[in-house]
Amino acid sequence: MVDATASLRPSVLIPASACTALALSVIEAAIFHENFFISLIVFAGVLGAILLLARERLRWRQRLFDHIDDLADIERGTWGRFEGMAAELLRSEGYAQVIERGGFNRDFGVDIEAHKYGRKVIVQCRRWRNRVLGVAEVYQVAGVVARHKAASGILVTTGKFTHPAKQEAPHCHIELIEGPQLVERLRKAGLIPSPRLEVGPERT
Repeated sequence: MVDATASLRPSVLIPASACTALALSVIEAAIFHENFFISLIVFAGVLGAILLLARERLRWRQRLFDHIDDLADIERGTWGRFEGMAAELLRSEGYAQVIERGGFNRDFGVDIEAHKYGRKVIVQCRRWRNRVLGVAEVYQVAGVVARHKAASGILVTTGKFTHPAKQEAPHCHIELIEGPQLVERLRKAGLIPSPRLEVGPERT
């Protein structure tokens, strides 16, 4: 099975010169500032909280694709997990500054904001079983793209799109990703495993 979490593990290297400079700064602050230790304690507490949240966020991202092999598995997951999968797919395909805005932070129809080639892209995620999206949904995303002054939009769903929606989307600068295509792209990115080929018994 493909290791989908390898690219998510952080690697941070701090030069020795930077550590030395930081140590000298701390010593200087301790000598010349009476409230240094109080400030240091507060800073350490805030830094610890930030690192803890970052670690939990990383663990959540690493577990996104656990037991996900096909479209049915994606449909059984939560809406937040579906959005996270879409965000990871964008990152793997070269998008930068991928920000998830769903859940309690919903931003007027923006589930994910991303950038590619310096252009802002707005993404909407629709985890709907057996649902066919039409032109109305394409126009709705186009309106959100215009409102946020983005270059284009992406509408990704576990369902499918009508033929008129597929025809209209390019004119609105909207990319459509439906269920089977989403699975194919996740497999191509190595985020979920490809289906195993059944090997029959050898003929003699």
